[in-house]
Amino acid sequence: MTREEALGILELPRAQAEAALLGLWEKAEQWERLQTKGPSAEGPVTPTTPSGMTPVYLKPRARRAQKRPGRKKGHAGAWRRAPVRIDAKHEHRLERCPECEGPVGPPIRTHRRIIEDIPEITPEITEHTVHGNGCRRCKRIVTPEGERGAAGGDTRPALCRLYRLAA
Repeated sequence: MTREEALGILELPRAQAEAALLGLWEKAEQWERLQTKGPSAEGPVTPTTPSGMTPVYLKPRARRAQKRPGRKKGHAGAWRRAPVRIDAKHEHRLERCPECEGPVGPPIRTHRRIIEDIPEITPEITEHTVHGNGCRRCKRIVTPEGERGAAGGDTRPALCRLYRLAA
């Protein structure tokens, strides 16, 4: 704003002058907010600061394109098959309304929900004590072979047993 423009505001009617001064006051406050927004390594952030020089934490979050949830139209359905054997069946019926405690009529709709509980398994823990003996002929320490789970031994048989238990 030039000096002539500022003096021109003073010559306006009072209501217009107040509106113009309040507009300038808001711009001045905005300028001060931008100046004191946070010190960066290079100096204060101004409206003319390049985007690359503005710290990331001072920039507004970028809007991401909204994607429709779910799979695309026409895809082949995927579901888990119902189990062949069902161990227990429970029927859940209401005799009274949970909201008003009034009597309810006959069922209008019914749906089934199958819940598969996986039982907790207790691992079988075996300690193997493997003795190493000195060979008099080849002068080496030798240990017996074929001990499952022994130090340096094969743990796959135990994992296969665990897998069979879970299936």
